[in-house]
Amino acid sequence: GSTERNNNCSQCHWEHAWDEGSVTKPPKVGVDGEKIYTCTICGEKKTEKIPQLPKKWGSLEGDGVTYVVGIPDEGFTVTVKANGTLYFNGQGEPSTGGLLSYNTEDLWPFIESNVTTVIIGEGVTSLRITSLFHRLKNLSKIVLPDSIETISFSLHENPLVKELYIPKNTKNLWLANGAAQNLKAINVDPQNMTYTSIDGVVYSKDMSEIIRCPGGKEGDLVIPDGVTKIDEKAFAYSDKITSVTVPDSVVEFGKACFIGDEDDWWSSGTTFAGKLRVNQGSAAERYAIENEIPYELINS
Repeated sequence: GSTERNNNCSQCHWEHAWDEGSVTKPPKVGVDGEKIYTCTICGEKKTEKIPQLPKKWGSLEGDGVTYVVGIPDEGFTVTVKANGTLYFNGQGEPSTGGLLSYNTEDLWPFIESNVTTVIIGEGVTSLRITSLFHRLKNLSKIVLPDSIETISFSLHENPLVKELYIPKNTKNLWLANGAAQNLKAINVDPQNMTYTSIDGVVYSKDMSEIIRCPGGKEGDLVIPDGVTKIDEKAFAYSDKITSVTVPDSVVEFGKACFIGDEDDWWSSGTTFAGKLRVNQGSAAERYAIENEIPYELINS
């Protein structure tokens, strides 16, 4: 340890010999840290302040730049690498802001033009920030950790993101309709106990509900027999789907499941652009008639 000697030692009549010290409170953005030193002769302790971290630090030279995003006490960090990969790390749930938040204006041009991949680190449990990927116009890949339980963000400014993989522990999934308009597939980890996916479309694990059809999916879609409910806004932005075949087992239709919701600015003014294929006398036929959705009869 350190042999630095200062301050008279009242117990052993010798100058203190402080050790190398131990950090008891790491510094954060806007918050000083704390380090405690112990005298190796008499055991007396002293506390020193560790200066708080700046809003951002590092430079774009070499490996990359690191800066903090979110409320300072939360300690979430973003590391931007020169190869265009952005790492978001921390524990728990960030409460506010996007990845370009908090005094990073001088870095915006680089991040907007160069970031193509975002990797969310293990330990982050929830992403309920609509503008999380704001202005990352060249973003094409998002990697989510198994620790993610809640997903709720927008991709409306990220047209190059075509696929999204839902991890095994995700229990809550919400993607604004306009926010998912370019996604062609949402694939769910087979070990997930809440959701499953078929051909990039999300269903409940027990296959009783269809949860979300990605807005960029094209062609004809056949809902499997046994599904009983089409969830709220499941197809509200699916303007590239040609037709959806709805089995007789479907008897419940969530709010705005095929049409834009005038109370929701994400989906207002948008609508399912294809047609429904239904059986005569089915609940799906009645829904199509009541909501003026084009349809054709399968069994006519």
